[in-house]
Amino acid sequence: MKLWLALPGLMALTATEAAAQVDYRNLDDERPVAVEDAYPIERYAFELLGAYRFARLPGGGGLHVWVSELSYGVAKAASIGVKAPFAATTRRGASGFGLAGVRAFGLVNLTTERPSLPGLALRLDGTLPAGGQGGRGVAVMIQALASRSFGR
Repeated sequence: MKLWLALPGLMALTATEAAAQVDYRNLDDERPVAVEDAYPIERYAFELLGAYRFARLPGGGGLHVWVSELSYGVAKAASIGVKAPFAATTRRGASGFGLAGVRAFGLVNLTTERPSLPGLALRLDGTLPAGGQGGRGVAVMIQALASRSFGR
């Protein structure tokens, strides 16, 4: 018997646990839905994300937004990051494109999910008015997040 025919069987017998994706249930804000969970990315990990969103404007036209995000896991239960959204408005007679502010954020997980307790976290966001589509004011937002899993 040729050795290469037995190789898949030998590999199956010596298989160990794979160290692969660990946050398959992780929901980032606005991706894929407008719901976020209470879990940051893992410690020392970098995450680069991109998203696109479109909204129709009253009276015709639309708003196209492309959001780039870079996150870093600073601790076992905390991450920080920065977002740079670019916006384009399309209307009859007027349109614009540019940076739509810069947003920095931090997420701290307070408790992990248990049978009697959901996962809890706090998130702090700050937005600076940068770019042609960035608005005029500084904004600060704090969120309390709770996550609960059901089923498998």
